[in-house]
Amino acid sequence: MKVALLAGVLSSASGGLAASVPGMARALEANAEVEPHVLGLLDPYDAEASGQWGGHVHAHRHWGPARFQWAPDLATTVERIDPDVIDTQGLWMNLSRVALARHRRRDTALVVTPRGMLDPWALRQSALRKRLAAALFENKHLATARAVRALNEDEARAIRRFSASARIVIVPNGIEPPDAARVRPMEDRQRVIQFVGRLDPKKGLEPLFRAWAIVRREPSADGWQLRVNGWGASHYRASLKSLASDLGLGETLRLGGPIFGEDKDAAFADAAGFVLPSYSEGLPMAVLEAWSWGTPALITRACNLPEGFETGAAAEVATEPYALARGILDFIERSADERRTMSRAARSLVDTRFHAREVAHGLERLYAWTVGGGEAPAGLIFE
Repeated sequence: MKVALLAGVLSSASGGLAASVPGMARALEANAEVEPHVLGLLDPYDAEASGQWGGHVHAHRHWGPARFQWAPDLATTVERIDPDVIDTQGLWMNLSRVALARHRRRDTALVVTPRGMLDPWALRQSALRKRLAAALFENKHLATARAVRALNEDEARAIRRFSASARIVIVPNGIEPPDAARVRPMEDRQRVIQFVGRLDPKKGLEPLFRAWAIVRREPSADGWQLRVNGWGASHYRASLKSLASDLGLGETLRLGGPIFGEDKDAAFADAAGFVLPSYSEGLPMAVLEAWSWGTPALITRACNLPEGFETGAAAEVATEPYALARGILDFIERSADERRTMSRAARSLVDTRFHAREVAHGLERLYAWTVGGGEAPAGLIFE
């Protein structure tokens, strides 16, 4: 069964996709019944990055507005591969039109994975452009799909509000965790709260900086540091630097660039905690990466990971600066035993709920169902 994963820009510029899709492709490749092909767009600034996205990767040059990204050769590649299933990662781009056109020509089974792009907060951003895309092709794309994949129940409800007729299934993101022996004991870690991800207003970075200005004044926060690593628009990075300077954060905040590979692993492994005070997410891969290294997370409900709160792998924080500061201080003031318990819960949650191997099994069942029909896979359908 050939599966075409349409995935946007094949580099770190795709944010969470760059962490989830390559691992998903590798996990699917381990099953002889599935042949995954990752199709996307060449990053002109990082052309080599596409080679890390799986065993069958097809990167294409593209033109036009950055938010639409027209790649005329991509449709030709789809025809050459002749997939049984197309799974489109994300919405509002030309990829949706390519998938829909292929379905109309060959009745190819379509799966749509919105990845948080139908959450209310996300829909309010560039709302006019999205309404136009919905009218031109996206509504039809969603209606034609044999399954719309939600990453969790909160996202499933958001999809249902947008489309009453969508056939929604739930399959979470997965991750390939490091060997458990590499997870560092909490007592050996630095007094660091770490953020890794795209530098974007939806991540709650301005409230985080303002919250840190409150935290750093407390005696219990002496010796602690907030580290922010990521990529984003140059004007937004400049605004964050200016805010940090205005707040007088000094050496207690380190605003760095994007980190990859061993550097990113070390950042997760060394930190006492990971923070993501986001306004909107699908299912953030950075949190799963942190948990895979046994690093507790400080996250909002909008991160759509209630399992973290239920198991003790995460502490809930808010986006309002004073409430966010209180949440960070609560974590800093926890005992060493409490943080060790959170660390063990974090790694256990990845091993039991978000391991790439288990997620791949769910996807295999989903794709087989979309091709063969019959009864829906038990445990996947969201009513």
